[in-house]
Amino acid sequence: ENWKQEFNKQYDDLETEATAFLKFLDNWKMINDHNIAGDRSFSMKLNQFGDLTGEEFKYYVHGHDGSCMKPRSVEDRIKMNPIELDASAAPDAIDWTNQNG
Repeated sequence: ENWKQEFNKQYDDLETEATAFLKFLDNWKMINDHNIAGDRSFSMKLNQFGDLTGEEFKYYVHGHDGSCMKPRSVEDRIKMNPIELDASAAPDAIDWTNQNG
C-alpha cells in the first residue's frame, strides 16, 4: 500500500490490481535478490515502474516492442575506424605552468 500511495497507483478493477501486484512482487524479489547478493557496485530500489514487466517497461519508454538500437555484430561494435589528423596544426610544445594559474 505504501508503494501505491507513493507513486499514486490506481487500478480500474481488482483483477488489474492483482495482476499488477504479481508483477510488483516479481520486481521486488529481483531487486532484493540483487541487493542481498552484495556483489555489485550499486543497489536497486522500487520506483514508479514496479508494476510493469521488462517488456511493458520497454513499451512504455519506447512506444513499441523491441529495441531502438540497430543490431550490430561484436566486430561492428569494436571496430576502430582510422581518422586522419593534421599534426602540423599542433604546437611543438605547451608551457602548462602558467595556464590560469
